[in-house]
Amino acid sequence: MDNRKRDSKRFHGRQLTSFIITCAFLVIAVTGLVLYIVPSGRVARWTNWMLFGLNKDQWGAVHTIFAFIFIISTAFHIYFNWKTLIGYFKKKVQSQFRYKAEIIASSLFTITFLIITIADLPPSRQIMEISGSIKDSWDVGDIQAPFPHAEEFSVKSLAIEIRMEPEIVINRLQDNGLRGVTPDITIIDLAALNGTSPEKIFGILRKTAPGSKSTGGDGVESVAEIHKTIDNRLPTTGLGRLTLQDTSEKLGIPLERAIELLQKRQIKAAGDDKLKDLAEQINGTPIDVVDILKN
Repeated sequence: MDNRKRDSKRFHGRQLTSFIITCAFLVIAVTGLVLYIVPSGRVARWTNWMLFGLNKDQWGAVHTIFAFIFIISTAFHIYFNWKTLIGYFKKKVQSQFRYKAEIIASSLFTITFLIITIADLPPSRQIMEISGSIKDSWDVGDIQAPFPHAEEFSVKSLAIEIRMEPEIVINRLQDNGLRGVTPDITIIDLAALNGTSPEKIFGILRKTAPGSKSTGGDGVESVAEIHKTIDNRLPTTGLGRLTLQDTSEKLGIPLERAIELLQKRQIKAAGDDKLKDLAEQINGTPIDVVDILKN
């Protein structure tokens, strides 16, 4: 009885690592599923995407850290159970393994799916395509970023890019209740400070910009007009989800010619490639791809 009490008060390293491995596995499984459906980094940062109070970077950080915890805990688990594991394998070797077929089958299964995944063959291709479709479905905002990484620009730099006076931009943001507006603060930091998103901040500027319908001036009305690349043949939202085939048809450009134009810019393209994926090859946006096709 005393031995049992003493044993219950002892700290058991083996049990600790087992529990940590189990908990880490559950966290990795959940975060893995979340990362399977999260929007692209461009959309996540621009719209301040969050799920259960965490943004994309935080979900990724949790997944990575707990993967390391899982690996380290597994190493300790092997250490604590080394003699038991060695004894088990010795026993199996001496008994000439009863499960040779199962071991070979599991090894072949693992190697096969590794090759299938690397080669982008079914069913891994379909699994990743489903993920891509879910990720693309988040990109439904009315206001797209005017250029790559716009959220990282300062208020002053953004004003210059959209052809507005920095002082006017600052005043209009302040008039709309935003605090902490300075020429040098980045759009993403300003959004975080005010509990909003870069998309909504740019929406304020678009609505009040010279030339918008609300003011009747001669400036910009939309992201499309800023770049002068999107016409009424293409959508101003969800552009990245269009395939090259669809885009070339809407622009009246033969697919072969579209592929040729992109290849000249070192972009590998096929008819079923989405503009979003093509844009990533040049670290740009779908609008940049359309620019190439139209020029």
